[in-house]
Order: sequence, then structure tokens, then C-alpha cells
Amino acid sequence: MQQPLTAEDQGPAEPVGRGRSFLAWWPIATGLVVGVFSIATDDPSSIDGVLLTLLIPTCAYALIALGGNSSWTWPLTGLVVVTYLAGEALSLPGAVILLGITVATVVGGTAAGRWRPPPAEMRWQPWGALVFLTGVITAMLLDVTAAKVVLAVGLLLHGAWDIVHWRRRAVVSRSLAEWCAALDISLGVGVLALVVFT
Repeated sequence: MQQPLTAEDQGPAEPVGRGRSFLAWWPIATGLVVGVFSIATDDPSSIDGVLLTLLIPTCAYALIALGGNSSWTWPLTGLVVVTYLAGEALSLPGAVILLGITVATVVGGTAAGRWRPPPAEMRWQPWGALVFLTGVITAMLLDVTAAKVVLAVGLLLHGAWDIVHWRRRAVVSRSLAEWCAALDISLGVGVLALVVFT
């Protein structure tokens, strides 16, 4: 059963800038910084960084939705990152591990009847995860340029996904939705621009 929303998530949605202190902008600011840093430093002959930027939030969203408590948002996201890094440290394919976890979460949640409202957004979660995983798997099968286009489009769609969750105060914490939207959109636009203009 869906748990009550955290204090961060209570109340009606409002424009992002209303009544916010300077420090309250940290999710958007850090998301933009990470996105710009990734564009500037990623190896142009590799899709690894862009692929992980789409895969990690997809896996995290699925796990957070399965858990049903937005207060678990950041710990579960951190767990996904640690799982990936542990796999890589053990010479295991971290991306494949996250793909497996996400599929298992979708299948397990379906078997348990987890994707039923309330809230209404719960019914979207498995479909969203499968759409983004399809983008990740497709990118793995393409050449670098085509893969970057697929992943950039996936990031822009995930940015829209984040904004919807932010507006509806649903499933994940608003701070993660803001951080993820800023990262996804900045990186998605940057990667598309690099593909078009270089």
C-alpha cells in the first residue's frame, strides 16, 4: 500500500520559483552542473556516460515505486549507484546488472499487483521503465552516433517524466524529480547538439 507522502511532498503543486530560498535550488543547480560536466568530459567515442544517465534513474524510479514510499527516494537511488559501482569493481557488467534489477522489479511488482492506484501514477511505472529500458537496449545495438541520438531522446523523455512526477508530487521526492529533470534535459540537449553540429 502506498505510504503517506513525506513533508517535502505535502500540499498543492506550485510554480518552482515561488517562495524558495536560494539553497532550495540545489537539486536543479547540481543536476545542471552534472549534465554540463558530462557533456564536457565524456569520451565522444563512447556512449557509456549517457547510457548510465538514463539507466540509473530508470532503475531507481522502478525500485522507489515498488517500495511505495517517497522518503526512500535518495537512499534507493544511492543503492542503485553503489550496485553499479560494485559490479564494475568486481569486473561484472554494471549496466547489465541494473537492466536485470529493473526487469525483475517490473515483473515482481506486476506479480504482486503493485502497479495499481492509488496513487494514479502507479499504473505508469512499469510501462515507463520498459520504454526507457528499450531505449537503453536499442542504443547498445547501434553505432555510437545513432546510439547517442536514441539516448538523448530517451533523456529528454525522462526529463518530461520527471517534470510530471514533480508536478503531481507522486512516487519520488520532488528534490530527485528536480535534480533528475535538470540533468536529463541538459545532457539530452547537449548530446543532440553535439551530434548535429560536430
